[in-house]
Amino acid sequence: MTFIYKYKRYISSFLDCTVLILIFFPFTIIADKYVTGEYSKFLQLLIGTPLMTAFFMKDIFYGASPFKKLLGLKVVDTNTLEPITPVKSILRNSTLILLLPFEVIISFFSPRKRIGDLISKSKIIEVDRVSFSELRNELKIKKEKIQIWQMILGTLIIVAIEGIAYNYIYFGIVLW
Repeated sequence: MTFIYKYKRYISSFLDCTVLILIFFPFTIIADKYVTGEYSKFLQLLIGTPLMTAFFMKDIFYGASPFKKLLGLKVVDTNTLEPITPVKSILRNSTLILLLPFEVIISFFSPRKRIGDLISKSKIIEVDRVSFSELRNELKIKKEKIQIWQMILGTLIIVAIEGIAYNYIYFGIVLW
């Protein structure tokens, strides 16, 4: 494992999170400022669910988020070396909410695998980098579609994980 590889993983994770926050943050501010009472909680769920779905499924584009592709990384199944499925992506990334402090610590000592990788039997490998224009074209051209049942199942799992985390781990504190 190279020194550069370790930091590519951290950089891609940081960029993935930053973009999602920048996209959804203005909606959260508007919701907090102009909506009150029970509607506020509903709106937070309405905003938070797509955010969490996007975060948990960020690696469904053939095993790599757009930033992983730009940096030359890919998440693959440990046994087959094929890109992970959407369900595995959810399993892999759900540990970030439930076990965040442990994930951060483990990722510093084991940058190739974290708890989510162990659970989903995945790992990150280095691949050829994709240029920005290639990435843009690739995202436009994709003809294969994710099966709708995987998206529905993924969203339901995410809402359940969020509910558990919200009630039992974060003691009812709204995180977004």
